[in-house]
Amino acid sequence: MSKKYYKGYKVKLDPTPEQTKQLFRFAGAARFIWNYFLSFQKEHYEIHKKYKNKYELSKLFTELRNNPKYSWLKEISFKAVRNSVYELDRAIWNCVDKRKNNKKNFPVKKTRKNKKFSFYPGEPVIWFKNNCFNIMKIGYVKLKEFNYIPIGKDIKYIDPRISFDGVDWWLSISIECETQTLDKSKTTKLGIDVGINNLITLSTGEQFQYPKKLLSRIKFIERRLRKLHQLTSKCYLKMKQNNIDIYDSNKTKNLLYLEMLIRKCYRRLTNIRKDFIHKLTTSIIQRNPEKIITETLNVREMKTKNNRFNKRLYSSLVGEILIQLEYKSIWNEIEFIKADKYFPSSKMCSICGNINYNFSPFNKYFTCGQCFYWEHRDINAAQNLYAYENTQIAG
Repeated sequence: MSKKYYKGYKVKLDPTPEQTKQLFRFAGAARFIWNYFLSFQKEHYEIHKKYKNKYELSKLFTELRNNPKYSWLKEISFKAVRNSVYELDRAIWNCVDKRKNNKKNFPVKKTRKNKKFSFYPGEPVIWFKNNCFNIMKIGYVKLKEFNYIPIGKDIKYIDPRISFDGVDWWLSISIECETQTLDKSKTTKLGIDVGINNLITLSTGEQFQYPKKLLSRIKFIERRLRKLHQLTSKCYLKMKQNNIDIYDSNKTKNLLYLEMLIRKCYRRLTNIRKDFIHKLTTSIIQRNPEKIITETLNVREMKTKNNRFNKRLYSSLVGEILIQLEYKSIWNEIEFIKADKYFPSSKMCSICGNINYNFSPFNKYFTCGQCFYWEHRDINAAQNLYAYENTQIAG
């Protein structure tokens, strides 16, 4: 029986110069409301030792909007700005709620220096028309790609989002879909170990890494990034020597152009890595296994004081691999199992089950002290994940 799930789409927008100005105004208004009510919540908590809920905040927002001092808020879509109040309430609640075990930081103020803006465009009656997306009080904005997002009367659109990555404007939207089963018959389950050197290691013994051509391309962009950072740092030093504040209004056109090139290089790097990971995870899902068993990783806890290790951890996109495997297995009705956080997949022998507690994470090969089994550490971990359910039953 097919199940329903939500599939996300992201497409680049092609706004006119007037529409671009309006998009920046909408994003700036959303940022202003976030910062205004964040400072209000902090002051309210210091006096009353509690936070206001989103319904009380929405009443205060309507009063603020009707205030003649903030009459410019009426020129912007009501839903686009009010959604910032709901998002702030959700962020504070996720941080304060003791029933949730997630370690989330308290929300902070949003600044212009970040160069990454986003806002909620509202839910219009007509979403798409002639390859254009309808944004309330802005109008129809053209999409770069034609027929990329499915359009129809029966399609249910959820949670639209307009964002700016420092270079271009993007539309993100979710659509309600049904799971699809592959035509192939189900194969045996797969144990998958993820890492830095070998991105994915299967219990069958197969290992996948970045191709050499891709690595050379990444190194070329990283060299270019270093040169661009050196040029921008020289410009910043000149501004400091002349006692000029580093704001966009004080920056020269050359400096702004260099900053845009840096953002493009970073975006290019993430696109190259994500494209390869998407192809890799899709090829694994197309094998149509009965179950996929992976380890549970917390990337934040894996960071160390070694900056080189942290850089390699970031470039490997370990967390992104696990996320893609999870939602793609849900799409194709494949059972996805996460092993226990403290399951010793790398320290356990896959033959006899003996655990070597003194095994160093920097050792490339695993050697069992009891049965003298010798194997690559990633392959041994993947085989332990393959037999994870049997280990749990035996324990």
